[in-house]
Amino acid sequence: MITWPRIADQFVNENFVVDVLRIGISLGVKVPNYGTEDVIMVKSEEIRKAVDVLMDGIEADEKRQRSKEFSEKAKKAVEEGGSSYVNLADFIHYFTEQIKKQAGKWK
Repeated sequence: MITWPRIADQFVNENFVVDVLRIGISLGVKVPNYGTEDVIMVKSEEIRKAVDVLMDGIEADEKRQRSKEFSEKAKKAVEEGGSSYVNLADFIHYFTEQIKKQAGKWK
């Protein structure tokens, strides 16, 4: 993933993808644009270099491998019994019970 953040939490997302997960390349934009400034331009040479890094070499292979591992973990998390599946089921159950309690008060 090549990151090019412009506003708000996109810079936090970039940090997560590039520095934490280590599956992306930053184009180096460090200042947000809130519509009061001109769009920060990135040179085509910088984009070409980022694409090259993601397409070829050891670093590209490592990023692809990490991405594949995260993909497998995400699929397991949403399968029945997976952590995301269980958390969503618990969330639904909690609010269903709250609605039942409130409905009992209104009778």
